[in-house]
Formats: sequence, C-alpha cells, structure tokens
Amino acid sequence: MPVRTMRLLWTVVALLWAGIATAQTLSNLRQHWIRLSGDTLLLDTLSIVPGSFKILSDDAALGSATYALDPYRARIFFHAGPDSVLVTYRVMAIDLGRRVQHKDPAMLTTLGNDRVDPFKYEPPRNTDDLLGMRGLQRSGSISRGILFGNNQDLAVNSSLNLELSGRLSDRISVVASVTDNNIPIQAGGNTAELQDFDQVFIKLFEEGALGQPTNWELIAGDFVLQRPRSHFMTYMKKNQGLSFEGRTDLGAKGKGRSGVSAAISKGKFARNVIQGQEGVQGPYRLRGDAGELFIIVLSGTERVYMDGQLLLRGQENDYIIDYNTAEVTFTARRLVTKDRRITVEFQYSDKNYARSLVRANSTQAFGRSAFHFNFFSEQDHRNQPLQQQLSEQEREVLRLAGDDPFAATVSGVDSTGFLADQVLYRPVDSLGYSPVYVYSTSADSAFLRITFSPVGAGNGDYVQQDFTPNGRVFRWIAPDTVNGILVRRGDHAPLRILIAPRSQQMVVLGFEHNAGQRTHIRSELSYTNLDRNSFSSADQADDQGVGLMASVEHAIPISGKDTTLQLILQGDVEAVTRNFRAVERYRAVEFERNWNVQGRTLTGDQVLTNALVGVRGAKLGQVRAGLGTFQAGAEQSGLMQQLHSNIRWRRTELVGQASRLITTGVLNSDFLRHKGQFRQRFKHFALGYQDEHELNRFRSDTSSNMLAGSYQFHEWEAFVQSPDTQGTRWRLAGGQRVDRALRSGTLTPAAQATSYSLDLGVGKDPRNRVATRFTYRRLDIVDSTLTSQRPENTYL
Repeated sequence: MPVRTMRLLWTVVALLWAGIATAQTLSNLRQHWIRLSGDTLLLDTLSIVPGSFKILSDDAALGSATYALDPYRARIFFHAGPDSVLVTYRVMAIDLGRRVQHKDPAMLTTLGNDRVDPFKYEPPRNTDDLLGMRGLQRSGSISRGILFGNNQDLAVNSSLNLELSGRLSDRISVVASVTDNNIPIQAGGNTAELQDFDQVFIKLFEEGALGQPTNWELIAGDFVLQRPRSHFMTYMKKNQGLSFEGRTDLGAKGKGRSGVSAAISKGKFARNVIQGQEGVQGPYRLRGDAGELFIIVLSGTERVYMDGQLLLRGQENDYIIDYNTAEVTFTARRLVTKDRRITVEFQYSDKNYARSLVRANSTQAFGRSAFHFNFFSEQDHRNQPLQQQLSEQEREVLRLAGDDPFAATVSGVDSTGFLADQVLYRPVDSLGYSPVYVYSTSADSAFLRITFSPVGAGNGDYVQQDFTPNGRVFRWIAPDTVNGILVRRGDHAPLRILIAPRSQQMVVLGFEHNAGQRTHIRSELSYTNLDRNSFSSADQADDQGVGLMASVEHAIPISGKDTTLQLILQGDVEAVTRNFRAVERYRAVEFERNWNVQGRTLTGDQVLTNALVGVRGAKLGQVRAGLGTFQAGAEQSGLMQQLHSNIRWRRTELVGQASRLITTGVLNSDFLRHKGQFRQRFKHFALGYQDEHELNRFRSDTSSNMLAGSYQFHEWEAFVQSPDTQGTRWRLAGGQRVDRALRSGTLTPAAQATSYSLDLGVGKDPRNRVATRFTYRRLDIVDSTLTSQRPENTYL
C-alpha cells in the first residue's frame, strides 16, 4: 500500500475517533447520587424523557409509591424514602416546563374607550426632514397667498417664520430665528423682560464644560454688543451682521476669551437730563443727540436714573417706556416732584447715513495677571446717505463747515405753489427787518414752505406758536437792542441743518495683577479718535485724545478670629486729555453734579484722584473714609472729603454717605451734603428714619457773597414696616422737605412739602404678587418771590 494512501487512512481513523469521543461527551444520559434534604428536588434544568427514569436505593429499585416524578419540569417529590438514592435518566434538549410566549398580554391596556395594542404594526410616517437635519426642534410657518382688489393688480406674496433649536452634531448646537417679515414696531416697554420679536439670527455654538461658557459661538443676523471688560470703554449696541467669540486655552500657561464683530449699527447714543415736574408722572418725551424731537428708541437699550439711582423697567417696578414715541412714564413706586433729577441714556434709530461697526476684544489670563484689549470703530458712510439726499452744493457746504454744526446749514425756504394740506408762509417787511416769514392760508400769497431748525435760545428769531393738523407753526419775534448789541429772542431759524457723517474709533489696553491674595492692581490706557465731519479736512486738531487709569487696593487682616475683618487701603488716578471722547459715557451718572460742574463745558485736561481707607467684614459691613481731587485745566479745581458706611449689626442697620466739596476756579463753591438711613428690626416690624441734606454755596473769586444758584434743602422720612421675610408686606411712612433759596445774601425758606405713603403687598413670589401703593403730597409755597412753583396737592 502506498505511503500516501496510508496517511489518508490514518487521518480518517483519527477523525472518526474524535467524533466518537465528542459524541460520548454530548450524551443525554444522566446518572448521579442525590442526598435527600427535603421532600422536593430539582433534578435537572432540562425536561426528562418519560420512561427513561430509574431510581435505586441499596442496589434495589425504589417503589413508585414512595415518590412522584414530574418529567417536564424535572422535579421529584418524595413521600418517604432513604437518605440517598441513585437516579438514572435521559433529558430532552428543551425545558418543557418553562412558560414561553411571544408577546406579553399584560401590555394590552385600555385608554378610555380605546384599546391600546402595542403589538399592532403601523407603517412609519413619511415625514420630510426640513433642511436634512434631524434632532432639531422646529416651529413656525410658511405661507403663500394672493392679493387682488378693484383698484390693484393681482399680486402673489409669501412669508416665512421659522425657529430652530437643537444639535447639529454631538458638539455643535444651533439656535435660529428666521423671518422675512418687516415689523415696523418694537416690543412694549411695560415689562422687565422684553420679547424681541424683531430679532432675526442664526447662532452656532459649541457647549463648554458644565457651568462654563461656550467654547465658541458664531452669530449671523441681529445681535447685541454689551460692555467689554474695560474702565473707559462702555457701550450697548444693537447690530446686524456677523459676530464670533471663542475661548482660548493654553493649558498651564493661561486661558482667555476673544471675539470679533462686523455689522451695520442700528442706533446712536443720546443722554437726556430732565427736571421732574410736580405731580406729573409722565410721559416725558426724549430727544435725540442733536435735539431731534421725533425719534424711535431701540428697545432694551435705555438706562433710566432718578436722583442718581438706576431704576427698573416694568409696570410693577419703576417706569414704563414707549419705544416708538420715545416717552417715559413713571409708576406709583416713584413719585415725581419738582425736586427729582431724571437722567435717561439710550440708543435711538438714526438713518441719516449707512453706519458700519467693527469690534474686537480679547481677555487673556496668565497666572495672577490678566490682559485685555478692546478695539471699537463706528463710522458713517458719507457716500451712502439714507434720509437726506445731498446735492453737490450741500456737500461743498459740509466740506467747508468743519466741526461746527451751525456752519453746515442751507436755506430752509422752498418756493412751492399753494397746497391746502401744508403749513405755508408769505414774506413781509417788519420794522426794517426783511424778509420776515408769516404763516398764511391765503391761496394768492402763501407760496413758501419753510423748514425751521432749533438753534438754541437767543440764537434765532422764531418760536413755535401753534400746532395744526398740517404741522407746527412758527412766529417771528423782533430782536432787542441792548447797549448797541442785537439780542435775539427766539430759538429757531429758517435754516435746514445738514447732518455731517461721523467717524469714531477707540482702542483700550488694560492690565490687572494680583500681588498675593491681598493686593490687586489695575491699569488701563486708551486712545480715541472722533471725526465729527468726515467730509471736511478742517478742525482735525481736536479729534484725538488719550486716557490713563491706574488703581491699587490692599487688604490687611486685623483679626485672627474673623478672617473677613480687614483694613482696606485703596488709591486710584484717572487722567484724560481735553479731546478724549469715549464711545459712551463711562463716569458716574451724576459726576458733574458731584463736582459742581453741571451745565459747564470743560475744555482742559482732566485729572481725577481718590484715596480711601476703610474697614470691612462679613459680620459688621464696611466703613470708608476718603479724599478726592478733580482738576480740569485752569477752569476747575476741587477737593472732596468723603465718608461712606454700610453697617449691619444684628438687628441694626446704618447706611449712609457724607461729603464736603470745595472748588476754586472760574466759580468757587462749598458743597456740603449727607444722605443716610437708620433701621432697627424687631420680631414683627421694623422702625426706621432716613434723611438727606444739601447745602451748596457759590461765590465768585472776588467776593464772599453767595451767588445765584446757591441753595439748601433738608428732606426726612420716618417709617414703620413689616419684616422682609413676611409674606404680607406693608410700609407706612411720613416725611417733610424744606427748600431754601437765596435772597438778600441769605438762604431763606422758599417751599415746604409734606408727604405720606402706604404700601401693601401679598405674596412672597414676585411673579405672583398683589401690591398697592397710596401716596399723598402737599406742597406749600413759603415765599412766592423765590420760586415760580405753585402750591400743589398730589394723590397717587
């Protein structure tokens, strides 16, 4: 037999032997001894083949009367028997005793009269995936329509309103609000939170770690730029364009955040200072930066102050505002009197030119140090006027005007035919002055349509006389001659003031450092450039300015037991050149009043310094005393002593501030004032007293006699109120104010006001609260020669 055949034969034999061995291993025959420990035993996990079961005890078969077998569940039940037995049986390849089901009948339920069958097959619905993106929450509408009428052609229109939110991937999310509707109105300003339904944007972002801001975000469309980390640069701008912001992580070296934006700016900044009227809650009309009467305030951009305190918007808070008519009305929580100082800062819509904005900022932290850089640029596009169409002659006027707005004027007289729905004038001669324009409705002589512009009191010859359905009517007032000098008595002129395009840039570089745990150092350098007329190359010497700020604060522990009790030393200095112009106001809202320079234009370089020393602690509060100076060229030099306290000890509270200001320069003054509140809390109520006093005396540098404008007042109020934690709150208060004015070199009582108020409120949750307030104020005039105010009784 060949060797190859022998090898094949042995291979077959080996395979057969392995198969026999495997078959023996997989046999269904079972045999084992069982020790009887109970009356029921589980023999196997598989069912037993009936007829194959045998049971032996002492080599003898055990009678069937002593046991019972359940072959399908492989269980044996003993009635009586020996201690141990030998069982032999064969098993099936399945457990016939186990319950097997394809569906659970318990899942069949009844909901109302309907039977709910989860096993019923329903084919998947054919849903279109908008934009091919799943996992997004979508809401909105797409509409198509036709328009027809007896005085118009057939037209087809469509509209889209879409809101998206969700994840595009595991890391990237999207929020979008898209509409093609042009909404001419804004959200109402009668609530604390605004619903800006005119916002159209798409925002992509990557979420950061838990509790951290986004790693990056990209916005296309409408967005708001808030104040960056800076002392000098402050703004709130509504824009339409692109904005990107991202986080930078350098590991152990540091981390930071940077952003860049390019957009079309929607608004222009304006600041209104309004003196309250006795008993008039509003509305108070706001004006634009150039005195514009009819403006639209951009929603949510306003900041309203009363006596230097920032107020809250909302019918249940301090004020409401109509953005479309630019009117502010105060609620019953803020009684407006002749003494209230109201300041409103806001952005309003300005469409004279297309205006673009570029912004970049970066903040980087490295250990104990941090740097910040901010760049801002906003410019009008002089070749893209919107609301005014400039002729070549008017452009030439702007080129020659420089920075003087009253030099950029053209005649406001336009010769037209007679129009019954227009305010028209006719020229006449009056007292040798020619021409003088007189309002007329005569069809044979009223051919002039005239634009009157505000030029300031004493700079014009016309004043507003009436308001007709067709518009405002102005009247000519003859000027006076005093000592050979012509004195004008009007505030309007027949001129049309051309609005010049502006350009403004600002750069800020700042540094902060923590020298240990107790010392904090800050500094900032800023550069500004403001071109008030980009048409003109004249008057550019005053466009640029520089500002510098430095501050240091050091804390010294003064108690080993209370680590929060510290002695605070602080000093800061701020210096700006005469032409420094920030984007928006960055100083305190009543800075000019605090330093007695209100109503004055300071043209010199300014230096402001402060040095403070104080004590603060978590249990006690804080007390600070300081010394400050303000130098404005050679025009103003001021020295202020200050004292601030905010003490809370157990049930006693004492909050107050006092200062004395002495100024020299063009006008000397001595300004002494204090404002404070004392409150003592008891178990079921609290008693309190608060008062405010000001004594402001102005003198010239050549005389010690007080000048006009000097004044004094003292206002106090006593109150009793419920505890702050009580669900039902109430407050009862009464007080008085006495005003003094200058007469014959002394401050004499001029007016006295007495007021009472009652507040009631139910509910701890501010979202579900019922409150009411009643106020009564009586104003008495002590000396009518010192004030033009009349006696008033006000109920609110």
